[in-house]
Amino acid sequence: MRTEQRLAYEKQYREAHAEKISAYLKDYAEKNKEKLRAYMKAYYKKHCAEIRERTSLRHNTNKSNPQYIATRAEYSKFWVKTPKGRAMQARANARQRMNKDLRKLHKTPPMTAREWQMVQAVHLWACSYCGIREVRLTMDHVVPLSRGGAHDKYNIVPACLPCNSSKKDRLLNEWRRGGSNRHFNF
Repeated sequence: MRTEQRLAYEKQYREAHAEKISAYLKDYAEKNKEKLRAYMKAYYKKHCAEIRERTSLRHNTNKSNPQYIATRAEYSKFWVKTPKGRAMQARANARQRMNKDLRKLHKTPPMTAREWQMVQAVHLWACSYCGIREVRLTMDHVVPLSRGGAHDKYNIVPACLPCNSSKKDRLLNEWRRGGSNRHFNF
């Protein structure tokens, strides 16, 4: 049995020689593809039932399965403590708050990425105000949110950044009259 001192030494060695170890493992894998493939086949054959049980448990989303619930809860507790887990949780919470606020305000579900792609396709991947193509398109609300417009596919059009920025929170007819739309090519 390894002692704690030995484990600490091995960890320190692996950290100090990470590149060398990685290169060795890649080289070994490249030279022994068939040997490793045969080993993995034999291992799978011997431990087939355990592997299937683990993967079925991982893919089983049956919420009433107590083993699934316990495993998932344990994993979640661990994941949320990591920096990536905390960041992901913070983003998810922010998204939920935003969606909740939008639902309260507009009573419509938020626009999905697929709907945004469809809106851009309908406008032939061009700015709906000036017609310019091959630029990054932004979502512009025809009736601005601040004026009661909805955040859905019926109120959003693709616009280039100059058009979207100059329109600000104005309606289309106000924007045209304002004269600050020099980028406009109608």
